Amino acid sequence: MNVQLKSIKHFPSMSDETEAFNAAIWMNGKKVGTVSNQGCGGPNDWHFTDKGLEMELKKHIDQMPPESVTFCGETHEIKMDMDQFFTNLLADYLKAKETARIEKWAQKEKSRLIAAGCAQAIQIENGLDILIVGVMPNKTNEEAFAACIAKRKWTNAKFKQI
Repeated sequence: MNVQLKSIKHFPSMSDETEAFNAAIWMNGKKVGTVSNQGCGGPNDWHFTDKGLEMELKKHIDQMPPESVTFCGETHEIKMDMDQFFTNLLADYLKAKETARIEKWAQKEKSRLIAAGCAQAIQIENGLDILIVGVMPNKTNEEAFAACIAKRKWTNAKFKQI
């Protein structure tokens, strides 16, 4: 079963405890409903055009294995349900969007960083790694790279020597 979220509108400024968004639910190439969240910590709200399709998706999700998550050093298993399923689809979309944004920035800055002889990896707290290819890293290049990151206001960026 192919389930996707399309026409996603994400509202970061309204997101408090959960992500505020609304999106169309597509199953097997057909729009079958909508899903949204107000961003105040509650569950997602979904509405299907056909209850039969909703039940079909619920049965599909119920057969999925539990999801393992690590929180405060402890691993927990979360049973997959409709709410978690839609949350995961949104998280995948947001991560892909952020990766594309960082890759675009990295391509733009690449020539300047290579000219400075900088070979570094940026590790953002959400787990994204972008490698800027260059030559002979040294302290001067690290400082240039740090200035470049500061310009983007990425206070959570971490630097690793390659």
